Amino acid sequence: MINLSIKKVVACFFILLLSSCSGCDHCDDQPVIYNYSIQNNSGAKVEIIPYTSNSSGVEAMVLSEKITIEDSKSVSKEFKDLAPYDGFSFNDFLKYPSKIDIVFNNSKKITYEICGFNGVLCNNSRNIFNHEFNNEINEIYKITASDFQNATSCNGNCY
Repeated sequence: MINLSIKKVVACFFILLLSSCSGCDHCDDQPVIYNYSIQNNSGAKVEIIPYTSNSSGVEAMVLSEKITIEDSKSVSKEFKDLAPYDGFSFNDFLKYPSKIDIVFNNSKKITYEICGFNGVLCNNSRNIFNHEFNNEINEIYKITASDFQNATSCNGNCY
């Protein structure tokens, strides 16, 4: 008789435990919708070429992930972030590269290294990975004519 009572108590406790664990702290929280865009106002066709690092730290160009943006055009991504919120950035948008080249008409380029996310300070205020361009729900990074003028010449061999 005592054995049966103990089994009932344990069974009730187990059911209560399971029912109390089914909830989630953030289940009723609304998702956050991030809208990020890269707009090309440079006067030239732009190609954004990401690089990744292998386990030995050697960087390689990932041409299969290249993004081409014609002049006066843009490319956008929308990201739905659910609780618990992780946020979104151009690092996510560009699929976590170690750096990128922004190539203008295969004649000039700018290289931006990852910064801010990994503890490295962003020394270039135009760096797309700079916190200034990654701290809002809606962000538009504008590639400008000034970026094109200040880019380094690569004499038609930017890849």
